Amino acid sequence: MAATSVANTPYILKTLWPQERIEAEVYDDNPLLAMMPKSEEFYGENMYVALRYTDNKGRAITFATAQANKNPHKGVRFLLTRGHDYALFGIEHEMILAAKKDKGALVRSLDTEMGSSINTLTNSLANKLYNDGSSTRGQIDGNDPGTGTTFTLSRLGDVVNFEVGDKINFAATATGALRAGGTRTISAIDRDSGLITVSAAIDAAVGSTDFINIDGDEVAGGTTSSLIGLLGWLPSTAPTATTFFGVDRSPDPVRLGGMRVDVSALNPEEGLATMLSKSSVNGAKISHIFRNPIDYKNIKIALGAKVETEYQSVGEVGFTAIKVFGDKGAVSIYGDRNCPQGRGFSLTMKTWKLYSLGKAPMVIEADDLRLLRDATADSFEGRMAYYANTACDAPGWNVNETLPT
Repeated sequence: MAATSVANTPYILKTLWPQERIEAEVYDDNPLLAMMPKSEEFYGENMYVALRYTDNKGRAITFATAQANKNPHKGVRFLLTRGHDYALFGIEHEMILAAKKDKGALVRSLDTEMGSSINTLTNSLANKLYNDGSSTRGQIDGNDPGTGTTFTLSRLGDVVNFEVGDKINFAATATGALRAGGTRTISAIDRDSGLITVSAAIDAAVGSTDFINIDGDEVAGGTTSSLIGLLGWLPSTAPTATTFFGVDRSPDPVRLGGMRVDVSALNPEEGLATMLSKSSVNGAKISHIFRNPIDYKNIKIALGAKVETEYQSVGEVGFTAIKVFGDKGAVSIYGDRNCPQGRGFSLTMKTWKLYSLGKAPMVIEADDLRLLRDATADSFEGRMAYYANTACDAPGWNVNETLPT
């Protein structure tokens, strides 16, 4: 006679769930977003941000010449508009009820869905703070473009910009038309190598160095409704007569479009000293430096025994910074996964502000309803958004650095 066993009496056994909660193994640390000054009062249609970039010219060692050279100072005003970003989720009514209490589920499904959507939107905002409005998330590596359903990212640091399940599309340039063939869904990510696998073979029209966008974020023809971040205010090449928030920045590309310092041929310590010296010459008082964690590591190794770190907190969020001293005092260096690899941003933080219409992000509930009932299904929809943009009232006191790769 057979003995009683697990195999022949499964109906009497329980399934154990020993965890008290499920860990959310997604990104939630965003130093630049945490530290940038904020205002939630971006009311009205738009906002002017004014800047004086020259003084009057009525000066000379002779009175007559000084009088003849009288010329008013010059200034500009950036016409700031709001960028938009949304995150939506759907959940069945039965699921809300079934997972409403702890004895029914390990987590409360509604809380999880809302928290997940807020996290998605927050990470999008943190990423866009470094962007120029084009919203590209990465680029295909021309040396390893892949075949069929795979491709490799040109910069490993960009792998943090993608998640399994993301729908993506491709374009030859950051603001170019989308390639043929439609979107692809990411089915797997190798975060050690930057290899991405998608749901179906990539269209033959996709180039070996194409830019990659999250579906719905793409920009066509240079127009965008996205938030514009550091790369917009501090472009990697000197701005031309093309207007930015209504301003032609070409008369003074540094004071109106930031400093550009190429330290790619220097070691990290020399590059840091060079950047701080140039920024001091231009009147900047650099307070915060942001680097991709890979570039942050290089500074830490280069400083060796001289490295000095400190822990800083913003509300309930804390970050460890490398502390260095420039010509104008102490400067803190932070590793931020959203910062593009090979590029650094050295900021006079008091010149920056994130302006938003209400909280960024927020739950859309102007009608006091946090969930909307679906008209044709036993389910609900939740909506999150932010309406915001960054402003800098002294771009020339900030630096866009080209780092060693």
